Order: sequence, then structure tokens, then C-alpha cells
Amino acid sequence: MRLWIYAIGHMRGTPEGQLCEDFCDRARKLGRNMGFSAVVLEELSVSKQRSAEASLDHQRAMFQSMFASMPDPIVLSDMSRQVQLINPAFTRVFGFGPNEVMGKPTTPFYASESDVWHPA
Repeated sequence: MRLWIYAIGHMRGTPEGQLCEDFCDRARKLGRNMGFSAVVLEELSVSKQRSAEASLDHQRAMFQSMFASMPDPIVLSDMSRQVQLINPAFTRVFGFGPNEVMGKPTTPFYASESDVWHPA
């Protein structure tokens, strides 16, 4: 089994980079002592991290905008069929607000018990 560690910091060759190298060396030793067959370290530059975060923020904003503006009711649930998120159309159509359904089973939203999918 491998242990993956991502170090976000300064590039090698700078005084701060030396601190990162020291951290990486200690992480490798610790991983081996814990029984991992390999410790893979990848250094991410601060600028790459910021770029990734900006991209994620943009994607999150697009999803939220689309989810909120869909005219049809949408319910997102987890693997155990517990409501995690509803859109405004759901509240408009069914009359239930987020506080009334979050974390509750999706079963009541089906016309009949036979419509509910039960995993094997």
C-alpha cells in the first residue's frame, strides 16, 4: 500500500524549500515505519494550488447557479437515501423547505413503495 502526501509550499532551492525537503524526508521515514511500501510525495507550488482553488470555486459557483435555476424539483441524496440537498423548485412543488427534509429518507417522495430502488 502507498501513502500519498502532497506538500504545498515553496519550490526547492530556496531556504523555505529546504524546510519542505526536510519535511518530505521525515514523512518518508514515518511512512515506512508505519508499514507503507512506498511514500509518494508531490510538491505543489503555491501558484498551482491557488489556480486549482480558483478553478474549483468557479465550478462550484456554476453548479450552484444551475442547481438553483432548474425549473424541475431536484433532490440529491447520499448512498443511504438520505436527503443532502434540494433545489428551490423542490420547495415550490412539494412545499417542504430544506430544514424539513435534510438528512431524512427520500422514501416519502415516491408514489409507491414499489418505485423505491433497493440495492441488493
